[in-house]
Amino acid sequence: MKCTILHESAGRLRVHLCCARMTLHQADVLEYYLRAQDGVRSVKVYDRTQDAVVEEAKQRGLTHEEYHSQVQYVVAHGISSIVGFNFSLIVLGVLGLLPPTASALLHNMSTLSISLKSMTELLPDGGAQEKDAR
Repeated sequence: MKCTILHESAGRLRVHLCCARMTLHQADVLEYYLRAQDGVRSVKVYDRTQDAVVEEAKQRGLTHEEYHSQVQYVVAHGISSIVGFNFSLIVLGVLGLLPPTASALLHNMSTLSISLKSMTELLPDGGAQEKDAR
């Protein structure tokens, strides 16, 4: 059966089947066939529009839930590190133990370094799975 890709995003594919009509039986057969394929998490076939939506089971080597929780951890850890370090700089500045120029320099450098650290790969192998797929 021929099809055209209507929309493609990370972990999701929407296709339109090139046929005049689709019976419920044909839609069921297509859905069961697509669900049986490796890497498919869910399938939804629309018989009236001859469309099918397929979602991948894994995104970049991680499940969606694992990826989501790792991103939340990185963001929360980065923000708490930046706020904690900058609060200590403010306290040292208020107490007169740190000059304003040094405080500004440390503030900018710490924010930059923590932000750069937050941009590292989430995969434990540094993205080797994604590079192998290319």
